[in-house]
Amino acid sequence: MIKPYMAVAVQCGYPVITKREEITSVALPHIKRALGVVMPVCSWEMPVRLVALPEGVLEGFTAEWTMEHTQFCREMAVTIPGPETDMLGELARKHNVYLMGCVKAVDPDIIKDRYFNIAFLIDPSGKVILKHYKLQLVSASHAITPHDVWDAYTAKFGDGLEAFFQVADTDIGKIGLTVCMEGYFPDIYRAYSTLGAEIIYRPSSTDPRVSQGSWEVSNRARALDNNCYMVCPNTAPANTTSGFRPAGGRSMIVDYRGQVLNKVLYNGEGYACGLVNIEELRDHHDRAVSVNWLPGLATECYRKIYDQPIYPKNLWLKESPGYSREKKKFVHFFKSVKKLQRRGIYRRPAR
Repeated sequence: MIKPYMAVAVQCGYPVITKREEITSVALPHIKRALGVVMPVCSWEMPVRLVALPEGVLEGFTAEWTMEHTQFCREMAVTIPGPETDMLGELARKHNVYLMGCVKAVDPDIIKDRYFNIAFLIDPSGKVILKHYKLQLVSASHAITPHDVWDAYTAKFGDGLEAFFQVADTDIGKIGLTVCMEGYFPDIYRAYSTLGAEIIYRPSSTDPRVSQGSWEVSNRARALDNNCYMVCPNTAPANTTSGFRPAGGRSMIVDYRGQVLNKVLYNGEGYACGLVNIEELRDHHDRAVSVNWLPGLATECYRKIYDQPIYPKNLWLKESPGYSREKKKFVHFFKSVKKLQRRGIYRRPAR
């Protein structure tokens, strides 16, 4: 039996740094201080077993937006596991929690001189037990995805469902990982649902869609669609007094019915904690005939949806994104728009 416990989405400010060493000297001490405040408060009602950090809290965003891709690989990107996740592992051991985060990281076993946005799960012993390579990126991101280096990625992992989506079966439930923009792609969460995910991590969003409501709408919809808990930490402003540093805020915990258990109502530093009851969720799966979607899924009807490719794979297999990933991504994006118009899926607007 899994007893109810608290999950915490930490709304932490991100660092403004340009060197890998500053992750351990600047970012990680700030995370340590944040957990020192959050953990005692959130454990008053029930023990905290799960802690989620927002995107960018380790490496910030400055270096990614200013460095050429291979320079970032050399000077900023980490490895997982590595010294940075080892230090987070020490915090997981200290607080006896599962700890979720994400960071820009290289994986030379797949491809050299490329970096991914990788979410990770650390267990209470301090070990990294799960990784997820982000599959969908906003144009401003200079990282790559498995789809961008399809041939290299599938040569290592294969092209089955679990090559892209893995679930950790832990003593606090079955956990899956996603990052940021992936929350606007229901397909990703359905994949996790079919693998039994009961809790899904989804950081972060710093763009206008947060205040316009789509951050909360998508978090709640993914939880409701797939009858899972969503743990959604978002960024607070940068840890600096200089310059304009946007942040999303409104971190939240959502239950398996799509109800917000708790959320931060501002974009400064803070936290949202919520009660996770895995046995209640499993009882719902066992007995409910409403808001229990997967048992009624007519899979045969949907098999052909993705037969025809849309966005091109292997874009960065032989070529580095350099400085111009955003420009090149727009070129390919609008080529895909034209492709959809030629297929009659999109209609061209009247001119």
